[in-house]
Amino acid sequence: METIGIIAAMRQESAALLRLIKQREGSDLGAYRCYRFRLLNRECWLLTSGMGCQRAAPATRALIDAASPQSLVSVGVAGAVNADLEIGDVVISKNTCRLDKGLAGPFQPLARLSEAAWQAAEQALQPGGASLYPGIAVTTRGSQFIQQQPVQMENPILEMETAGIAGVAAGRGIPLLSLRGISDGPRAPIPF
Repeated sequence: METIGIIAAMRQESAALLRLIKQREGSDLGAYRCYRFRLLNRECWLLTSGMGCQRAAPATRALIDAASPQSLVSVGVAGAVNADLEIGDVVISKNTCRLDKGLAGPFQPLARLSEAAWQAAEQALQPGGASLYPGIAVTTRGSQFIQQQPVQMENPILEMETAGIAGVAAGRGIPLLSLRGISDGPRAPIPF
């Protein structure tokens, strides 16, 4: 049976997925909370890592060591960089990169959905008025602006874990899919 490892940074991100899962088994995996469940004849492990690459990378290693997944999924929320994404839209990133002092580092490719999976995801989002977009997960350590946005940055989103997870996944030869819901953006910033 295929095993899928899912990494979310915050309890709220894990809880959003767990609301849809009726039968699950929770346990601790070292310092991390983990849930196991079956979905479409696949064994799934959902791990809550904590925010940032410094937490996501070791959590990903722990998940891989315990579950031996054939694929990984990074899930959660992200901020839209440009004003063309709406709150609730979902971005599946083609690439990830780190943002340091406003400058984007080299792109690292991520796994992509099949055409059939993409269409199914689009249909699932339509009743709620949300849309699905390809994009790039720009991993940052905190609030930053992209000083020079490269032309190939289609639908950039800011988040804090994907590049860390991707580094571990690539080192182990495991494909990583990044799936992020838009929580804020230029037209609707987080009210600090």
